[in-house]
Amino acid sequence: MIDIASAQTSVPGKGEDSLVVRRLSGDAGRLLIAVADGISMQNGKAASLWVAEFLRSMPEPSGIRDIHTRLSEALATRDQPRELSGTTLTCGILSEVDAGGTSALRLDFFAIGDSPIWRIVQSRSEKYRYQRYTVHGSPYPAEGRRVYAALWLDGREISGDVFFGAAEFGPNEVLVLCTDGVPEREVMVRDLEVLDRPTLCAHLFQADAYASPRLQEVLESYGQAGLLYDDASMVVARMPQREVLSHPEANIPDSEVPHQERVEGAGPAEPATDVTGLEAQAVVESIKKTPRKPRGGGSATRAAVGTKPKAAKKPPATKRPAQVAGRKKKS
Repeated sequence: MIDIASAQTSVPGKGEDSLVVRRLSGDAGRLLIAVADGISMQNGKAASLWVAEFLRSMPEPSGIRDIHTRLSEALATRDQPRELSGTTLTCGILSEVDAGGTSALRLDFFAIGDSPIWRIVQSRSEKYRYQRYTVHGSPYPAEGRRVYAALWLDGREISGDVFFGAAEFGPNEVLVLCTDGVPEREVMVRDLEVLDRPTLCAHLFQADAYASPRLQEVLESYGQAGLLYDDASMVVARMPQREVLSHPEANIPDSEVPHQERVEGAGPAEPATDVTGLEAQAVVESIKKTPRKPRGGGSATRAAVGTKPKAAKKPPATKRPAQVAGRKKKS
């Protein structure tokens, strides 16, 4: 089973976001997930509610292009009164796949507008504890306050370019699908531990992270800290794990390095070797301890074991070019 959780907050006078988490049939434990961010000043709530209800009640889809086709047809034939209302929509089907002997998540998605998809990775860096990679977001160059693609109830159409894509998420990686009310800078950079509140990224790697009430509490803590300026909705997912990568500064239980296997009755497992982690650190320490070669020739290592260092060679004398007799410099 895929670890999945969702949370949603709204600011007074808005409430224009909608989210969907729907379990599909099949042995793969597939999930349909989506967020819709209603466009402010355009009665965005009506459009986001309509698309969310469509996704919850539509016949089971065969894939994301099937969802997009049915959505477009339902919108074009909608017989309700036309409303001036628009919304973004980022929608995908999440499934478990085999990635070379390791289970991974695969998200096949389409996006109308800029509601982002992020990949969150826990880093070994002491300075940057978490890294966020954008799977989908605003086009470049980003144009603030411009809607480049949206679903419109009044025009009964999807305007702009629709982006189709797919991404896989490996062990110790977290998928975040959200509306742009979740501020990426504050989520990734601002550390709420100074305010005695949990940090979102640290929370995503905890064992109890995927109980929806806990994620809701964490998201609300950002609102209480004054860091949410818009409606915020998010769906987070990862592969279920008994062990997660630990970090000395994060409030995360200690565990072994990922991909470590245990054999019953064999006692504690030896730590896995990570060339980017343990070996790299050992190499750095070795370099630090190795004496440097002194300037002027010779070897500090030889001198340390009693071998007389070779004297430095004198540089060869520089010869001046002989003047050519009778040649004068041109004026």
